[in-house]
Amino acid sequence: MENVISHYTKFKCPRCREKFKEEILIQDLHSISYEERRLGLETHYDFSSEVACPNCHHQWMLEGELWEYPEGIVDTIEL
Repeated sequence: MENVISHYTKFKCPRCREKFKEEILIQDLHSISYEERRLGLETHYDFSSEVACPNCHHQWMLEGELWEYPEGIVDTIEL
């Protein structure tokens, strides 16, 4: 997958405990595995993205996984 993926999710800052909803940009995907399925190839990726708290400005790295199936369609994102 070559595009940047925008994903909104809820976070809780590990420093100040502020709860907020933030957009993360998923890019630089690294493929982990492939599996041939009925509708074509399913690809499993991992990624990392930076998150910043809007309250205290603390920044941390977020790691996640993404599944593409069928090819070109984001099926699942796990953080």
